[in-house]
Amino acid sequence: MGINPPFRDISFGKFTGNGTLKDWYMKINKSFGTRGSSKTLFKMHGDFKTSNTAEEALDELKRGLRDEKKAYIYHCHNHYFLIIGYESNPNLPIEAYYKSENLTDTEEWVVIGEISKKFAPFHIKKWSEIVLDLDQQHPKYFNIRHTERGIMEKKVKDTTKSKKIGNNLHCIIEFSSERALAQL
Repeated sequence: MGINPPFRDISFGKFTGNGTLKDWYMKINKSFGTRGSSKTLFKMHGDFKTSNTAEEALDELKRGLRDEKKAYIYHCHNHYFLIIGYESNPNLPIEAYYKSENLTDTEEWVVIGEISKKFAPFHIKKWSEIVLDLDQQHPKYFNIRHTERGIMEKKVKDTTKSKKIGNNLHCIIEFSSERALAQL
């Protein structure tokens, strides 16, 4: 691909676009002679908004996380995370030892991998908090790393001139391959 070590010295430039990530994935597939695809699994606002509900997206995410041929990136406040797992915890003590298919009331948690050296390598966040982040529209935002801060608002000088007002790039992107992604 024309990219040589040491990789940490490579300047990739400004690349915060979700479309850029999808394009890179296609280029990586082409370079390695593999087949893969990507799509926006869940996005609540802005361009490429999906029509699925939060519950439908969670169901699809959980199915996909059990599939070795799929991987997920969560674009959140100023950052990208890798979604690596989930947990469905019963809210009713009586259901603590039930099989997952017999649970009637659960709290859904998502395990996300952190790449910053300033944070622990994993975050475990409520699905409802991820949905809260995805539902914010500029200038409001929710920092999933600091949920205790609640919904915050960026200072905007002139809302009549800002193209960002009401927009949100945050989403969950699915990457699929014909082979198990761990083998690539």
